[in-house]
Order: sequence, then C-alpha cells, then structure tokens
Amino acid sequence: MKRCAGPCGRTLPPGSFYFRDSARGRRHARCRDCQAADKAAARALAPLPPPRPARARALSQAGDARRQRAKRAADPEPARAAEAAYRDRLRDRVFAHYGRSCACCGAGQELTIGHAGRPRREHREELFGPSPGSGVKFCRWLAREGFPEGFQVLCAPCSHSRGDGARCRMHAPAGK
Repeated sequence: MKRCAGPCGRTLPPGSFYFRDSARGRRHARCRDCQAADKAAARALAPLPPPRPARARALSQAGDARRQRAKRAADPEPARAAEAAYRDRLRDRVFAHYGRSCACCGAGQELTIGHAGRPRREHREELFGPSPGSGVKFCRWLAREGFPEGFQVLCAPCSHSRGDGARCRMHAPAGK
C-alpha cells in the first residue's frame, strides 16, 4: 500500500499509481485520480490553440466536395456535359498528335488508338488491369506521358481485324 501525495491523501494499492520508470518499478507519488483531475483543470484553464491553416483548408475543401456531390446528384446533366466536353478535348489532343486518319486504310471515321506492332490488350491490362472501357484512361495516360512513340491511329474495322495480331487482316497483302 502507498499513500498518495496528491490532494486526496488516500492510501491505495500500487496499481492505482502510474509507472514513472517501468524498468525499475518506480511509480508516481500522485494517484491516477489526482493526476486526471490535474490534467482536466489544466485543460480547462488553457486557451484553445488556433486552428491549423492546413486543417481548416482541408475541412473547407471537404465541405465544398460534399456540396458539389449534392449539387451533381440534384442535377447531373451539367456534370455529364462537362465530362463529355473533357473527353472530347482529350481525344482531340491525342488525335492531333497521332493523326486523324487510319494508318492502314486512310479512313477518317470511327478512329481508335492502336499499339504499333504490339498486341494492345497486353499493354492496356498492364496499365489499367482487365477493365473494359479504358479508352479515356488510355488517352489520359498518353497525354500525361507526353504522347510516346509506338502508337498509331486505326479505324475500328482495321483495329478489330488486327485483334491481338500485329497486322490488319483486311488490308494485308494476300499470301502473307
């Protein structure tokens, strides 16, 4: 049994005192209850620190994001139109770099981006996993990487004809 040096002055078992030095088994002179009361009194007297600017900014941005989501849920059409405009601008940038006609047959309709001489499925799965509809993701990746070499514009029929092969079977010379 140990007597508390705090205001309570009670005689308590050693488990009622925090360790001061656990390696040597020493305990504080004041019991846990007295220490908790001291901390509560100190917190009540201490002024609250000003909010950190980064924290305040993060809270503000979180509120803005919630408001934006609520606004989109109420009227999704403007958001859809903005997303479609973004996709169109992105595709225009990609086709402006790689060309606006099929590298195989010269068509200008139903254009896609293909890997020149490499099966496209391997690379897209390497980048995005086995997810269908990765066209916008792929265009974004091309723009972010600075339009790397090794890609070509193909029309949809030539692209489908190529499949996972390196050549278009529709326009390949016969016998090769």
